[in-house]
Amino acid sequence: MRRGSWQHCNTPGRRWAASAAHIRVEGEGMWSYAGLLCALGTGVVAWLRSRTANGTFYERDVYGMTPRSHRRYAYASAIFALYFIASALRPALPAVPALGVFAVVAILYASSFVRGATGEDE
Repeated sequence: MRRGSWQHCNTPGRRWAASAAHIRVEGEGMWSYAGLLCALGTGVVAWLRSRTANGTFYERDVYGMTPRSHRRYAYASAIFALYFIASALRPALPAVPALGVFAVVAILYASSFVRGATGEDE
């Protein structure tokens, strides 16, 4: 019988607590690694875009994205990447909520210059 199964506990109240404490979720680091890849990808894109002098019309004039703004997103992505590394090494740190927050940050960043990629003029 594998350790963590509910049969090794005698009392009903402890049965559930013991089984929940010993359950190991397969792929528990998956969200940490997914977040790390997303954070690194967004950070590299932001850093490279901060090095370019020109942006699109929407990027520059509508959303006000300057090279400094891109660097801020790159730094924020680096901080998230460090957190995802820490959550991969220490499973007690929750990765899914951080991935949700980072997804919002990445979507806001991408929306600042993707709009100009469609080529539509209004």
